[in-house]
Amino acid sequence: MQKSIEDVPSVSPPTDPFSTKDIYLAAVLFHAGERLVSTARDGAKITFVFRPSATLAVTVERFYHPTSIAKQLFDAYRTVKSIGFDR
Repeated sequence: MQKSIEDVPSVSPPTDPFSTKDIYLAAVLFHAGERLVSTARDGAKITFVFRPSATLAVTVERFYHPTSIAKQLFDAYRTVKSIGFDR
């Protein structure tokens, strides 16, 4: 039996801003065209706040996926940086 459009659940775009302290995720979101609306500093930590959008959650999920090239690159960067500064 074919589904009609009435059978498909409606998904409304998120209404709450998305916040992250992960600068690498923030960079990926910014590069993907997500709108950075504010930042908040707490000592040395910065929280990046993005406007809600229909694509934001998908971009976040793709970033944290094990095969994400961006995630692998940033993980490698962190490792190399820590090796360089630990010596």
